[in-house]
Order: sequence, then C-alpha cells, then structure tokens
Amino acid sequence: MSTFKLKTPLVEFELDLCAFASIVKELFMVNLTTEARESLQTLIDEARKNFDVVVDILAPLYGLNNESLLQSAFPQLFASFKSTYLKNSDEIRTHCHIVTDQIDKLIDKENWKEHLPLVGKSLERLKRSKAQWMGNDTALSDSMQRFLLRVNDSLNDLNTQLGQDVNTAFIAMTSLLKESEPELLKIKTSLDELRVISAKL
Repeated sequence: MSTFKLKTPLVEFELDLCAFASIVKELFMVNLTTEARESLQTLIDEARKNFDVVVDILAPLYGLNNESLLQSAFPQLFASFKSTYLKNSDEIRTHCHIVTDQIDKLIDKENWKEHLPLVGKSLERLKRSKAQWMGNDTALSDSMQRFLLRVNDSLNDLNTQLGQDVNTAFIAMTSLLKESEPELLKIKTSLDELRVISAKL
C-alpha cells in the first residue's frame, strides 16, 4: 500500500474549520443587522462547500465494511473520486472568492461594533482567516490539492491491490480510514454546527 498518509492534511483542515466555526458561533450570538446575517449565511454556506469535499470523498469508504462490498462498490466510488479530483481546484477558487467578498461585506457592515470586546476580537480573527486560509484561494486550494493527491495515490494503490488480493486490499483500506477517522469526525461535527447556525440566520 502507499506510504502516503492522510492524517496531516486532515489535521490542517480540522484546525482551520474548528477555528472558523468558533468565530461564526461568536458572531451568531450578536444582534447582527439583516444584511450582516445574510452575509454571514452566505459565508458559512460557501466555506462549507470547500470542506464538504473532504467528507464527501472519505465518508462513503466507511460503508465498505467487508471484502464483498469493497469489491463490488469500490470501482464506482473510485470513479466518483476521480471526477471530484479533476474539477476540484476551480471550484475551490470560486468558493474562496465568494468567501472573501462576504468577509469584506460582513466586516464593512459591522465595523461599528469593533469597540465591543467579543465582536471586535471575532472580526479580527475573521480578517486573519481571510488572509491565512479561508479567503485565500491559493492557500486553501494548495492544501486541498495536497490532500487530494495523497488520497489519489492511496486509492490508486488500493485499486491495484484490489485486482490482486481482496483481503490485503480490505486490510489496507481499513488502516487508511482508521488513521483519518478522528479528524474526519471533528470536521463533520464542525460542518454540522455551521449548518445549524446557517439555518437559524
């Protein structure tokens, strides 16, 4: 099996997304204007699209919980991954541009609240996230490409192994998923929190 590891990229995504979810929860508690709420909702929805990719790629593999399912269902999942892998970069850049615009609008509309301790700190953290990762299409796209490259290498190896020895392939896939599961669960939890907040805005 491939020597590539999924753990490091998932840790990066998990930390970034948890930080964003924390900022959003703080801002959600404030009495925002209607326009600011709309900007925050768009911001959440667009940011989630980038991170949903991670869950959408890995989560279906957990359903392949025996050798028979791996053999019958993996080819379709692998083909679906290849499709996502090829189109991912442009979509991430599109979402990042929208995220950047909404962060600017949100900060613009709420700048009068910067003197309030909680909101001021949240807005500053939001500004930093825009520069460092979430609104930075190059940074986020590069991170996602590294993640997808590692998944691609691992799944290519798994696909090859599947044609040779189903048992060995199943053991390898189980190991691959086991190491990524803690971060994946945290990512999914943050995405669920953001979805709930977005629905309440």
